[in-house]
Amino acid sequence: GVMNGEYYQESNGPTDSYAAISQVDRLQSEPESIRKWREEQTERLEALDANSRKQEAEWKEKAIKELEEWYARQDEQLQKTKANN
Repeated sequence: GVMNGEYYQESNGPTDSYAAISQVDRLQSEPESIRKWREEQTERLEALDANSRKQEAEWKEKAIKELEEWYARQDEQLQKTKANN
């Protein structure tokens, strides 16, 4: 709305600074077991992501090799067909 000629944004929820303070309070008050679990989960997810990227790279390399082999076989077959004709 407008108040004294200036525009103000109305907000029904907490502001960003409130949310940040709330998050810090939550992290400080959470039990040690939950904090430890959260850290372990983060490490586990990072390891899974790294493994996924590695597998994807291996699959791409394999696909490239197979495609090159296929093109070579196709070219060989084409040369044989030309020679027979």
